[in-house]
Amino acid sequence: MQIGVVGAGVTGLFTALVLQQRGYQITVFDTTNRPYSADYGLCLSPAAQLTPLLSGLVDFTQALLKAGLSQSETLFFDADSIHGNRTESTAGLITPLLIRSSTLLGLLRASLRPGTVVPDVVPQGIHQQHGLVELECSAHRSWHGELLLAADGLHSRTLDLLEVERPLIDLGQRFWRALAEDDSLLRGGALHRYGSQDTLRLTAFDVGPDSCGCEQTHWCLFIASSAVRGSSRLDAVTQRSFPRGALQGLPESIVQMIQSTDPSTVMTGRIMDAEPLNQLVYGNVAVLGDAAHPMAPTQARGVSSGFEDAVELADSLDRHRHDLAAALGDFQQRRLPVVKQQQRLSRQEQGVGCSGSA
Repeated sequence: MQIGVVGAGVTGLFTALVLQQRGYQITVFDTTNRPYSADYGLCLSPAAQLTPLLSGLVDFTQALLKAGLSQSETLFFDADSIHGNRTESTAGLITPLLIRSSTLLGLLRASLRPGTVVPDVVPQGIHQQHGLVELECSAHRSWHGELLLAADGLHSRTLDLLEVERPLIDLGQRFWRALAEDDSLLRGGALHRYGSQDTLRLTAFDVGPDSCGCEQTHWCLFIASSAVRGSSRLDAVTQRSFPRGALQGLPESIVQMIQSTDPSTVMTGRIMDAEPLNQLVYGNVAVLGDAAHPMAPTQARGVSSGFEDAVELADSLDRHRHDLAAALGDFQQRRLPVVKQQQRLSRQEQGVGCSGSA
């Protein structure tokens, strides 16, 4: 079976790897030929929960566990100090696997067969007829196959081409994130700082050394959009609209780490999700990952949920090898209620109301 995947992010590449290992012919369409954008940390499911999803991917699994950082314990520090007196809690916690985004993308690309990823492809149209899908692309190129998978993220071009309405919803917060050089502050630990109404305000965790051996810490700061709009101050550290008082009350060592971060590496954006789709399958096109179910980062489920999509789809295709319609129906029936529930929970835990669609 010829399967095309639109999107060369984590979900798209992982889906391609799972299906390729099971014998399907895969082509991944990357909408750019540029290198990775600004790097940041990712929080994956614990190794024990990842294991069923990685079945059969022996080399990739070994590389992932070697490159990622699995903390022996997760530390929740108090708001006053990282050093000296602090509170630590490990009760009931399941330690996640932490890894930088560029490392994960690099591992996935290296695990695919040469030539699987086709760069600089912009989808222009989707045509379905007689059980086949044609992807019309830029530069007068096209692809034909039996199944097309949309894994092109929050701003999915594929959904637009399918004329699927899925307005994005602003959840009322903006984020700043980056990797800071740090060889001692959060080694083997993490800081999660909550504000009023138990709303996540900052998360930071160790991601280990980069390719040059420099130890780094991922940090992500969350600020209410109303505070951002009400501030005219341009912060000298981030070169973004960084509201006055955003770092107030955080441990001084964390503040210093954020302020020492290279401004050119800081990413910013709004926390967005969307109302759950009523279907994940449109003819011979299936939607996965953030394209299908974008969600707030409160549960750190974005990457893992995309992995689950890929494995569930592969299992459905294997169960119905000679009946693609039955396979896609099986995938949708099994996966749709799960991702809808994940979206609901992530929004509830975000702790803020929606401020309207974008």
